[in-house]
Amino acid sequence: WAWTRALLGLRAESVHVCGSADALPLLRSLADACGDELVEHSYERLTPLTATSALGGELERVRPGDCVVAFSRREIFSLRQRIEASSSLSCSVVYGSLPPETRKAQAARFNDSSQPERVLVASDAIGMGLNLNIRRVVFSSLDKFDGEAVRPLTPSEVRQIAGRAGRYRAGGAAAGEVTCLHDGDMRRLRAGLAAPLPPLERAGLAPSFEQLDAFDRAELRRLPFADVLAGFEGSARTDRRYFCCTLEPAVRLAELLELEPALTLAQRHTLSQTPLDAHNDLHADALASWAKAIGRGAPARLLHAPPSRPPRSHSELQQLEAYFQTLDAYKWLAQRFPRAFSQHADRADRYRKQSAELIDAALAELGEPPRDERRGRRR
Repeated sequence: WAWTRALLGLRAESVHVCGSADALPLLRSLADACGDELVEHSYERLTPLTATSALGGELERVRPGDCVVAFSRREIFSLRQRIEASSSLSCSVVYGSLPPETRKAQAARFNDSSQPERVLVASDAIGMGLNLNIRRVVFSSLDKFDGEAVRPLTPSEVRQIAGRAGRYRAGGAAAGEVTCLHDGDMRRLRAGLAAPLPPLERAGLAPSFEQLDAFDRAELRRLPFADVLAGFEGSARTDRRYFCCTLEPAVRLAELLELEPALTLAQRHTLSQTPLDAHNDLHADALASWAKAIGRGAPARLLHAPPSRPPRSHSELQQLEAYFQTLDAYKWLAQRFPRAFSQHADRADRYRKQSAELIDAALAELGEPPRDERRGRRR
């Protein structure tokens, strides 16, 4: 929905949209509906991308400049440990829940030929704004857990990840290579690279505050805000160009705010958009504390300082990553509630830097997570 809102609502003379050709039918439809002009430019990849033979499950065949792609934290650390044990190579790691500063530091070491980390083990987070000198992408698997179930990668995902190999002027590579760790995955890889991409037909929408306020008035202000969100989603109707995005994350956050009767509807709406996970205890406690402060007109404080040493276990690492996300949320809310969040804004910046450095230091020391170690602190 944020993409749609930016595309249709930015106050700019022109908006540049970068993407693959499967988005063009949707863009043409949206431009036509708005009476806008759409100017199309097509670009070809400047270096070839070739599917090569699989590694036969032999990690000793990983070579400098490779990026081995996995789709779980456990598999990423396991692969890093096995690659370093079976060769003289060292590895950087990149995955989505790392702070941006840590991802950039890991990427910089991989890109620097004078550093020992000449292999990258990563999730599909390699597509999140990182410039990487990858010569060959090696898929350890072509299945990923999407939060609900394990499913095959779509052709679009295969191409997005594989296309990071051999980018123009990336490490002097004249071409990019893509392969799989296991021979049995090569057929699916080649099929994903060759499959036509189905055109995007609809754009996601989320309700504005004004729409939710009107819905709440229609319900005679009787519903808790979480029920307003859920009711709006269940009642929403769109035309053929759009669909209503799920509001479930906002509903879960809104439920945490029900014990603060002094909050206005507008404040509840903003707090329910905070980039936090309602299922994480640390996030839930932080949001509840800040909501109470806003409702009472008091300063919103940071819960605590970061630890004084790097994490020594994966459980501690995940807790520190979750803590870093609360600092990001504090900065996000400070832009929307400056009076409540101004007192600790500079401290939040300092804690962010300290936490990112501690996480980066921990990555070099931690091996594969124990199988009995739970994923973070969950409700």
